[in-house]
Amino acid sequence: MKKISIFSFGLLLVVAIFCLGSCSGTSGKELSGEGSEYNWVLDTKSHTLTFEGNRQEGPGGYSSVPWDLPEVQEVEHVFVDGKVALYFPPIQRLGMLENLKTYSGSYNGATWVIDLEEGTLSIDADGVVSNEMFPLVEEAWSFFADRVGRLVIGDGVTSIQQVVGIGKPADPRPVLREMGFQTVEIGKKLKSIEGLDTVAQEAYEVDSKNPNFFAYDGVVYYKEDNIIAARPTEKATLTFHPDMPEQIAGMLGDFSWRLNFIDQTLTFEGDGAMPDPCNLVEQCIPYRDSIRRIVFGDRITTITREQDERTILNLEADICVLGKSMHHNMQLTRMAEQAYEVDPENPYLSVYDGVLYSKDYRKLVAFPAGKLEVEYHPNMTVIGQDSFINARIPLVVVPWGVTIVEDNAFSHMGSYGAAVVLPDTLELAGTHKGNTKDWATVYLYSDENQVAKEAYPVTNQALVARVKKEIGFTSVYDYYPDVN
Repeated sequence: MKKISIFSFGLLLVVAIFCLGSCSGTSGKELSGEGSEYNWVLDTKSHTLTFEGNRQEGPGGYSSVPWDLPEVQEVEHVFVDGKVALYFPPIQRLGMLENLKTYSGSYNGATWVIDLEEGTLSIDADGVVSNEMFPLVEEAWSFFADRVGRLVIGDGVTSIQQVVGIGKPADPRPVLREMGFQTVEIGKKLKSIEGLDTVAQEAYEVDSKNPNFFAYDGVVYYKEDNIIAARPTEKATLTFHPDMPEQIAGMLGDFSWRLNFIDQTLTFEGDGAMPDPCNLVEQCIPYRDSIRRIVFGDRITTITREQDERTILNLEADICVLGKSMHHNMQLTRMAEQAYEVDPENPYLSVYDGVLYSKDYRKLVAFPAGKLEVEYHPNMTVIGQDSFINARIPLVVVPWGVTIVEDNAFSHMGSYGAAVVLPDTLELAGTHKGNTKDWATVYLYSDENQVAKEAYPVTNQALVARVKKEIGFTSVYDYYPDVN
């Protein structure tokens, strides 16, 4: 009996060793290979698929490897790695991964993780998160927008890099807003709310150990003075903190300003030409989320320029209200996100469909940056300088009858570019800011339009062809049905 037990034990040991060797050989299997401009590794034990490489353009991004492998059907985690140039798996491929639990990546020291089981997008870094990351990940994130409702800013993040440049191509807020986060959770070390304001729809939450901010009824406040730093965009009612001041105020030269946190209105008062409000950046921009309306008093005539006339005005709001004496000036352009309002007694300016015009409506002078549709006044014959600059409207059809388009009227339009259709009635067209790698405005016009041909020569046939396909363009005259 003893011999049988020893024999059985030995047999079992051999079997166990054989099984262990066999199992370890398969459970830890790692597959790898190369696609077009990227490398991939598939770990079948952790069910993780990792990519590293350049961003894809064109058919190269739809390579069959490793997607045709049977092991891919078991993938639970996808990770994209890189510092500057990233390869992102086509969203059509990701949609086929029925077991996918997390989609994550890294960029310039920051990490992001979409957890589909928790419904969260987490961003973390040891310090500052580069704003240049957000345009890169926009498409990758937006595919999962309907499955993610919470943004978590990790404990290592101190801020999101400041938005810079006229076109603001790296502004994180449009990308984050598109995700539709109900809740934004702020970690222990965040020092600046810049880039996260107007992102939460229902509530903000703040770690109790954060020395700079606290949350009350879903609103972010500064601990130092109980002033609102960020509030949810769709919360129906707010209960303000009992120690919150109703408003703050100050002076800009001889002009006064006050910011009311209850009605979210920034008001300027004074006589004559007011100093550039850019000087208020340090005082008011921390409260940008609390500015929904900017009002210029009846005795203010203009805003003086201390910098280049196309420098971005860092104060902006949904509504910009101009008093009785205000003239048009470039500092007003781009200040309104949704609409302008003008006192009816103003002898210089008028408003039609929220757009700013000269008093006689002959000239369009400023188009609200966030307005996506336009109804022109029938008197309009001139599109003014810089009037559409920074506007996010993707397609502008200049009405038949317009004769003049001034300098840089359509520069830096759309999210990263736009299309402008020009009529044959054009008699004069000014210079325009050239296309960049981030921004490209495509001008479409007929063969008869010599003015447009000279002002806006076609320099990228492939881009024009792609835009025409995207908007279904066949002829300029399709946009002017009343023209024979």
